[in-house]
Amino acid sequence: MMHEPPKLRFATYWENRPILLNYAFRILGSREAAEDVVQEAYIRFSTQDRATEPTHLKAYLFRIVHNLALNSSKRRRYERDQLRRDVPDWGLPAAALTPEDVLLFAEKVRGAMQIVEDLPKEQRQALELHRYSGHSMKEVARRLGVSERKAYRLAQAALATVALQLRGQTQEDPPPE
Repeated sequence: MMHEPPKLRFATYWENRPILLNYAFRILGSREAAEDVVQEAYIRFSTQDRATEPTHLKAYLFRIVHNLALNSSKRRRYERDQLRRDVPDWGLPAAALTPEDVLLFAEKVRGAMQIVEDLPKEQRQALELHRYSGHSMKEVARRLGVSERKAYRLAQAALATVALQLRGQTQEDPPPE
């Protein structure tokens, strides 16, 4: 059994500290968390019982950092999962939209509006009355002067056309299976 003086332990720690920080950082993904783990490792390393002195101090120090980093990572993941379980979806912060996301969304909306605008007149009217204005099919049929069944078919055809064109297809192309 070797009994290194405390100075040897500190020298081993200090010499390897930058490497230990990088090692812990790779496991944790956070410089701050890596600092905490390396400091905790030094406390454990320096106060370890001298009766069970390891023969390879550097390897022992790395093992302490490794175990503490893994424990910390597991704990952080568990806490994050618990937070998500405790908060309903609507309570979580929404992802911030980038200007590109806003622009793409606006282009999609303009495209959808153009598709609706290009629908045959009766289909467009049936869709607008039923989906946008909230009228019943009976009311749509009365306003268009067609049967209720025909009003339903017009609205259904309009929805199908819009859906297919939004996916980049024309009404003549069969949908992919």
